[in-house]
Amino acid sequence: MGRKKKKVTESPEDPLNISQSVESVINHLSPSNKETIMVTLHGATNLPACKDGSEPWPYVVVKTTSEEVKNQNSKAVTSVPAEPTKAPTWGDTVEVEIQAEGAGQEDVVLKVVDNKKKEELLSYQIPIKYLRVFHPYHLELVMPNQSEKANEATAKTKLYATVVRKGSFIPCYDGCNYTALEDKLRERNEPLLNRLQGKPSVAFPMLSASGLPQGPTGENQPVDLYSALLAENSRLRAELDKSRQQSAPIILQQQALPDLLATTSDKFNLLAKLERAQSRILSLESQLEDSARRWGREKQDLATRLQEQEYGLGHPSNAIITDLPKLPLLESQRP
Repeated sequence: MGRKKKKVTESPEDPLNISQSVESVINHLSPSNKETIMVTLHGATNLPACKDGSEPWPYVVVKTTSEEVKNQNSKAVTSVPAEPTKAPTWGDTVEVEIQAEGAGQEDVVLKVVDNKKKEELLSYQIPIKYLRVFHPYHLELVMPNQSEKANEATAKTKLYATVVRKGSFIPCYDGCNYTALEDKLRERNEPLLNRLQGKPSVAFPMLSASGLPQGPTGENQPVDLYSALLAENSRLRAELDKSRQQSAPIILQQQALPDLLATTSDKFNLLAKLERAQSRILSLESQLEDSARRWGREKQDLATRLQEQEYGLGHPSNAIITDLPKLPLLESQRP
């Protein structure tokens, strides 16, 4: 951590380009076998002046120590303020990626650079190994300014930033039940052969109306997985029959796959029909629940009326008048 007067090759980015690029690619997880360091540069105070004493026109370059050693240019560069100042405000978010296996030996380097002379004003290094994964760190990076030792209130240069270290998966802790959408989708995209090594956790999967097994969320799993589960099911049942050593053999028949699953398009058509059937079932179940609730209300109303009649509680007077039969016209005209 120290001020180093050397030239920098990275140029500042346009603020609109930074916001669009970050919002379009922002993810909760980093790519596989990598870690992402997301840095939000809020602003700075009391920045040092340039070599010639002029006001700096600052922006920030974020890179790793390996990029620094190899003199590689970084794409994680903020924008510049509208005019030169010692107290800039950026509000830009940039990201750098590192290999997960070497994350413990890397540092994040934050360089404040003058836009006019491409001169490095100051630099900070943050060891990645001290950052917890997915924990946001709101940092106030402080560095003494040697040119202003007299006034302690203004003698410190400060850089304000938020740093988040993101991994390629969310660790599962005891007592916690959560996940992320990227983690779930990445698990779905894994090859099926990797997931079928060893015995499956469920020997007899739940079958849907079409005979295909359902996943944990109710969706139909692929036909290849179904075939593998059928083979494993048959093997386990055969071992069970041998262990029991019963005289009467148990004949087990497995449902054969239909011929219409020969091509990929037929598989997709069948899965689409199954989804429509499941949607229809859910709709009928909803209608059944509504009918049951309506029947319950009618039953409760009927029980209430029966209790009123049992205890001699009549209807209101207007209802009694309406239910009375009308007298004939001749009787109403008698003197």
